[in-house]
Amino acid sequence: MIKIAIYEDEQVLLEQLTGYVKTLLNKHSIIYNIESYTNGNAVLIRKPFDILLLDIAMEPLNGMELAKKLRARGDDSKIIFITSYQQYAIEAYDVQAFHYLVKPVDIEKLEEILLKIYNLIGKEDKQAMVIHQGAIVKKVSFEKILYLEVMNRKIYLHKNRETIPFYGKLSELEPTLPKEFFRCHRSYIVNFAHVLQQKLHLLKRDFGEQEAIYLISMIVFICAAVDMTGTRFAGIRSGNAEDVIIVAVLCSLIALGGDASHFA
Repeated sequence: MIKIAIYEDEQVLLEQLTGYVKTLLNKHSIIYNIESYTNGNAVLIRKPFDILLLDIAMEPLNGMELAKKLRARGDDSKIIFITSYQQYAIEAYDVQAFHYLVKPVDIEKLEEILLKIYNLIGKEDKQAMVIHQGAIVKKVSFEKILYLEVMNRKIYLHKNRETIPFYGKLSELEPTLPKEFFRCHRSYIVNFAHVLQQKLHLLKRDFGEQEAIYLISMIVFICAAVDMTGTRFAGIRSGNAEDVIIVAVLCSLIALGGDASHFA
């Protein structure tokens, strides 16, 4: 089901726009839930929507200010600005608006935009992890995840420059992840795509291709003799990306069939 919020202070226009959206979605047999708002603060206290249709000229909180507040808290809803004023079009890029429509609304254009967003959300849901942080719901693209770490009943999702904590269990999360993710340790799940892109590249850069293969093969040979299940490597320091990635390289190679004889 697609969740939509419409923010418009003129009741007649609010009902009209709501009617347009319902008619278009019904036409394409799309299941939806639409909520209408005349107060921006009411939108801020709700869980994120999939689509936001925002009028800009609002009081006391205009649509642009509302969009900025939502983005600041990590809301990635698809925003469509609907306004009588064209001068805000450039500012709309600052909040990554999906589209900008000038009143009176072109129904065919609105239909085109809604269908694009609907199809895009479907693709994103298959390629992203949904994280719940209290009232906040975030979607994180799988390709942006470096690794997941569990510590004190909390999971920490690590990206390049951001760590997102949330409550959950790796055992429940693991089956929902793409094949690129590998549980190299009971406390870690690593995105193997980043292992290949980053760690192997650095080894080749620092040591040369043949030397890098030799180093990996030697360590894999040693680790192959270790019981990986339930064993905490003494060298891993919680939250240390380098240590986690190194172990992931070794464990992932073993899981993918790599062994010392392969490199002999």
